[in-house]
Amino acid sequence: MNSDIRETLSDAEGRYLEPEEQTMLMEYADSLEQRLIIMRDVQATESEIVDSVVETVMEQHPEAVERHQKLRDKTARDVSMVLRYCVLAMVKDDPEYLEDQVLHWFRKVVVEAFEMDEYIDTAYSTLIDEVERHLEADDFQILAPYLRMTHSILIGE
Repeated sequence: MNSDIRETLSDAEGRYLEPEEQTMLMEYADSLEQRLIIMRDVQATESEIVDSVVETVMEQHPEAVERHQKLRDKTARDVSMVLRYCVLAMVKDDPEYLEDQVLHWFRKVVVEAFEMDEYIDTAYSTLIDEVERHLEADDFQILAPYLRMTHSILIGE
C-alpha cells in the first residue's frame, strides 16, 4: 500500500476522513486500473526487455564479462529484480518504497561491493529505453519516473 495512504488511514483511526484525504484515496483508486495494466504489459514483455539490456551490456562492456563470472546471469537477475520493484512502486504510486526498500541497498551490496559501476549506467539507461520501446507513450510516462530514479541512484547521483 502507498505509504501516504497507509499513514492517512492510520491517522484517521477513530474519525472520518477529511475531504482532502478522501480525494487522495479517490485519485489513487482512479489511477490503479491503468497502473495494473502497465504492470501486466511489462510482465508480458519482461524477458524481451531484460534480454535486450543484457545483450547491450555484454556488447558494450566485454572487459566486464572477463572480470565477472556469470555476468550474463547476474545482470539478467538484477535487472529483472529492479524492474519488478520499479513496477511495484509504480502500482503502489510510492517512489519512497522503491528508494527505501531496494535502491540504496542494491547500490551498496551489488554495485559497490562487486565493483560493477562500469556497466550500471549502460544497463539501467538501456532499461529505460527498452521499457519505453515496449509501452505506449502515456503508460511509459507513468512508469518512467521510477526507472529514472533507479538509474540516478544506481549510478551514484
